[in-house]
Amino acid sequence: MRLHDTVAFVIRTAYRGRSPERRAQDASKALSDAFTDASPDDGRVEIVSESDPGNSTPSQIAVVYVGKTPIVQLTPDDASAGKDVSLAVHADGVASGVREAIRAEKERSAVASRVFSISLVVFFFVVTIYLIRRIGEFADRANGWLRTHPDRIPAIRVRRLEVVNPAMLRSGLALTISVGKWLAQFGILYAWLIAALSLFESTRAYTTRLTGFIFEPFASLASRIATTLPIA
Repeated sequence: MRLHDTVAFVIRTAYRGRSPERRAQDASKALSDAFTDASPDDGRVEIVSESDPGNSTPSQIAVVYVGKTPIVQLTPDDASAGKDVSLAVHADGVASGVREAIRAEKERSAVASRVFSISLVVFFFVVTIYLIRRIGEFADRANGWLRTHPDRIPAIRVRRLEVVNPAMLRSGLALTISVGKWLAQFGILYAWLIAALSLFESTRAYTTRLTGFIFEPFASLASRIATTLPIA
């Protein structure tokens, strides 16, 4: 009986018309279904009595559970086919194998998850650097176009009144491009940082703190501005 790639225990006898292979397949499926919410301490054994149509005396079987999910039913034939021990001892050995399989797969899953998260962090960082460079190049081209085509910048007029002359508008556009570049680059870097922190359980709590630390001053400033608008 396997949990993914880990062998938990071996079934050598048939039971109620089911071959050892079929019993192992059913137990593997039950353990795989219970694995997601299971912990190594959830494996336990219950000894119950089972009526046998061919025998008036009830026989004992051992049921190995993971949480509330029954994994496999063990009979005295299973115990004698292994190391010729009692049913209780054999069931405890099977339960121990189930707990070790769950522990091994949990550790393997945790390692695989950490490796995958680290790979995502590196990949997102490469994408972040690329986007930051592209934004810088776009801002440089926009500023270069403003410098080489000053005559293309019109004045802002209200009817015949010139409100903003071309030089002032050009300076405003250059300032807007520079500020927008830094804000966009900071936003992309901040998004990468939040994504990187949220991928790991030990750093996930810092995402809320970081968001509050960065955005709370802006929210407070916006709130103060909003309260003064009716007076203005």
